[in-house]
Amino acid sequence: MSVAVAHLFYGVPFGVEFVMSEFHVSFRNMATLDDALIIENATSQHVYRKGQLTGMHSYGSIRQNGIEVAAMSGSMVLMDKNLLRRLERRGRSA
Repeated sequence: MSVAVAHLFYGVPFGVEFVMSEFHVSFRNMATLDDALIIENATSQHVYRKGQLTGMHSYGSIRQNGIEVAAMSGSMVLMDKNLLRRLERRGRSA
């Protein structure tokens, strides 16, 4: 969800990887297969470098019939695909 928000409202170009550096989920109630789930998402703590969004925190709430089923939050770093590949190769060789 935050990926779509970043592309639509913060001008993040396609080809940017969203790397989760932190992720938390709390399951609060049981969901059923019969009713739709509604997801709300908000972003905060935006980090910019040279005018480009490079990081943010995201919070999401999943509801069914008005009852919160789960809550998720996390931080992510946005980076060019080529930079991510170089970092991954460096990690494998260490």
